[in-house]
Amino acid sequence: MEVQVKDRLSGRQGRYRQEVVIDNYDREFLQLSELQLAYSVAESDEAGKFRKGGLLVIPIPTRTFGRDQGVFVYYEIYRLKKDEFGQTRYKVEYSIRPKGVQGRKARGVISQLVRVLTGKKQELAVGYEQIGNSESEEVYMELDLKSTKPGQYILEIDVTDLNSGLTSSRETGFYVQ
Repeated sequence: MEVQVKDRLSGRQGRYRQEVVIDNYDREFLQLSELQLAYSVAESDEAGKFRKGGLLVIPIPTRTFGRDQGVFVYYEIYRLKKDEFGQTRYKVEYSIRPKGVQGRKARGVISQLVRVLTGKKQELAVGYEQIGNSESEEVYMELDLKSTKPGQYILEIDVTDLNSGLTSSRETGFYVQ
């Protein structure tokens, strides 16, 4: 898939190309949606093509951000297992690494970059545990890029269902100017 956008006022244009793989979400185990990079995420009752559940998610298809720009990441968790009390328990871990660095070698970068938004609380975190009562969750976070050097990065999110022991992971790339 390729998307090309041109700003009529400035004449600037951007293009993003990505291979699209359609996942089978009709499975019976823990899954994550694709990670959607966004210009903003906010609670909203407003209808429209950028609405996801109770949130308005404004995408940024170029995946290119300035260091002074907040970057939101939105994703959904499916098929969390409930315990005998009807609660779900899961752990979320984030890592950001420069493109080309394998695995979690750059995990320390995350403490400078991620501000996790959980309800009204804000906290710096590499990971957190959450308790809920729904088998599906809408999740978003904001990346703070102020101390990030320009370049290409990979964001990886791992979710572990603490009731079933299953883990699901997703990653996506982005650019910092």
